[in-house]
Amino acid sequence: MVAFFGVMFVFSACFPQEFGNMARAYDPAVNGDEIESAVDGERVEPGAYIDAKVQPADPIGFLSSGTGGTGGTGGAAGALEITIYEQDFALVKERREFELESGVNLVEYGNVAAMIDPASVMVEDPENRDTAVIEQNYEYDLVSSFSLLEKYLEKEITVTAGDGESYSGKLLNYEGNGVILEGKDGNVLMLQEVLKVEVPDASGLSTKPTLVWQLYSPVSGKRELLTSYLTGGISWNADYALISNADDTRADIRGWVSIDNRAGIDFEDAGLKLVSGEINRVSTPQPVYEAVEDEAVAEEALVGSPFTEEGFFEYHLYTLEKTATLKNNQEKQISLFTADSVPIKKELIYDSFSGDRVRVFLTLDNSKENGLGMPLPAGVFRTYKTDSAGDLQFLGEDRIEHTP
Repeated sequence: MVAFFGVMFVFSACFPQEFGNMARAYDPAVNGDEIESAVDGERVEPGAYIDAKVQPADPIGFLSSGTGGTGGTGGAAGALEITIYEQDFALVKERREFELESGVNLVEYGNVAAMIDPASVMVEDPENRDTAVIEQNYEYDLVSSFSLLEKYLEKEITVTAGDGESYSGKLLNYEGNGVILEGKDGNVLMLQEVLKVEVPDASGLSTKPTLVWQLYSPVSGKRELLTSYLTGGISWNADYALISNADDTRADIRGWVSIDNRAGIDFEDAGLKLVSGEINRVSTPQPVYEAVEDEAVAEEALVGSPFTEEGFFEYHLYTLEKTATLKNNQEKQISLFTADSVPIKKELIYDSFSGDRVRVFLTLDNSKENGLGMPLPAGVFRTYKTDSAGDLQFLGEDRIEHTP
C-alpha cells in the first residue's frame, strides 16, 4: 500500500513619536566640571538654560546621512525608518528637531525601544558635521513599586496601612506588600498590609527608557538630528500559500511577510525595509526591564502592499512602497507578492533511504515568465486545493530556503 508523505516543494532557480525630548544647555555648576570641546580643541562656554519640547517630525522628510547623502524608503520616505532582520533585531533611524544653544547642551532623548542596544547609538547633524555627542547615559531605571521603594531605603516615607491609619518613618526594608519603618522616636514598626505609599519625590525614575546626551552644537537654533540605533525584540518571516488547480498543473501563489514587534515601543508611520539573510553578530546579554504588557493584537493582512527587492551586499533587501505602523506586542501581515496561474509539476518520488513511502513534490520555476522572478525569502509554503464540492482543503506544508 502506497503512503503519501505530504507535499514538498522543489524550486529551480532562474537567475536574472508621543514622549517629548528635552534639550537644555549644559551648566557645569549643575552638571559637573567644565569640559573641553571635542571640536577643534576649543573650550566650550556653558550657555543659558533651555527647556524645549521637540517639534513633530516632518512626515515627508527624507532620512539623510552625514556621509552618504540623502536616502529614502522607496515611495514612502519619512522621519522614521526601520530595517528589520530575520534574527530578532532591527535598525531604527529617525529624525527629530531640537532647539539647541551654542556650546554643550543636555538632551533627553525619550521614546526609544525598550530593547535598545545603547552602544549602537549614532547621532548625526546633516547640516553641520561638528555637532557631536560628548557623553551618553542610558536611563532605564523605570518607575515601579520595587524601584520606588528601593530608592527610598533609609529615607522618610508615609504609608497607609490596612486599618486606614497613616504612618511615617524611615524605610528600613520592604517585602511583598509589607514594609518596616523606623519612627522618629526610634521605634521600629512592621506593617504587613500596606494600601498606599507616599514619597516626596520620584525624580530620577523614568516611565520609558531614555537616552541622556551631553551634545555639542557649534551654533544656536533649531537642529534636525538623525539618530540610529539597533534594538532587539522585532523580527520578520515569510509565509506562502499555494492553491493548486484540479489537475495540479497550475497554481495561484500568495506571499506574505509577518512582522512581530516586541521591542517595547510603537513605530508609527514608519518606512519599512526587510533584510533576508543571516547577519553575523556578536552575542551580548540584553538588560531586562519591567514594563507594562500591552494587549496583543493580530492585525488583518493588508492586501496590495507590494515590496520592491534589490541585492544588498550579500543579502536581499525588500522595501515596502508605503509607510506602515507597527504596534508594540502586535504581529502584522503584509502582502509580499501575488502570482496567478503559475505552472507547476507534480512528481511522485520513492526514496528507500526515506522509508517505505512515496513522497509528493510540487515543482515550479521561480522566473519572470511564470509571474515570479523575485528572490524568495526562506519561509513556509502551505498548499491547498478545492475538492469536488468546491471547498478549499489543506494538503500540507513544507519549508523552503532562500531561493534566488
